[in-house]
Amino acid sequence: MTKVIGIKELQTGTRKIREGVENGTRYVVLFRSKPIFEIHPMSGDDIEELHFNDEEIIAMGRKLEKMLTK
Repeated sequence: MTKVIGIKELQTGTRKIREGVENGTRYVVLFRSKPIFEIHPMSGDDIEELHFNDEEIIAMGRKLEKMLTK
C-alpha cells in the first residue's frame, strides 16, 4: 500500500510512519503539494549493501526520529 503524506505529517508522526513502513507501507512525502521523496521498506539485500550492523541501523533511525520531532 502507498500513502501520500505532507512534510508536516512526517515531522509529527514519525513513530506511526515507522510502524507503517515496518508493516510494508510506502509513503510519498509532499512539500508544497509536490512529491519530494519516498519512504519504503528495505529488502534484506538493500541492508546488506549498506554494510551496517543492526545496532548502527537502530541508532541512525533513533537519531533521524529525534531530528524530525524537534
